[in-house]
Amino acid sequence: MTELPKTFLQRTDDLLRWTGMPAQVARDCVDPGEFTGRAVRWQPVIPTAIFVGALVAACRLAPVEITATLILLAMMLAGSIFSQGPLGRHAKGIYAPSKILRRRADHFRLTVLVTLHIGGHLLSSTCLFLDGALQRIAGIEAVLLTATLSLWFLLPTWYTSWRLPGVRR
Repeated sequence: MTELPKTFLQRTDDLLRWTGMPAQVARDCVDPGEFTGRAVRWQPVIPTAIFVGALVAACRLAPVEITATLILLAMMLAGSIFSQGPLGRHAKGIYAPSKILRRRADHFRLTVLVTLHIGGHLLSSTCLFLDGALQRIAGIEAVLLTATLSLWFLLPTWYTSWRLPGVRR
């Protein structure tokens, strides 16, 4: 019996198997071992407090340099905490409990961000009706925008750190 020539997709599959990546992915994903992420429980408090300070600075019409410095410092800390946390680059173990944990962390993130935006826009509207200082409103909106960008990564890390299996509460 003669073998049929391989199709393009079969050759591509053979090339991928040759790299060893499918075996590595199967080894990492099938093992229902312990979730290997690191818990960072209290570190996310620091950038969150800095964002609150930036919001207070924006409401008090502080110089733009102070508010921008606080925002950039908080964003830098949030990014480094995410990369070292349970969902960052060291996280392994894609199995059912970790998928459920990630989904719950995403729900927590979206709930907090929606609440933050509703409160921030109410604060901006109040400032508009009370004194109408456009610099204050622009500062508040800038802090909200950058806080959203950083909290997008920070909140799931925070939630997952407190809900990791095997970590004492």
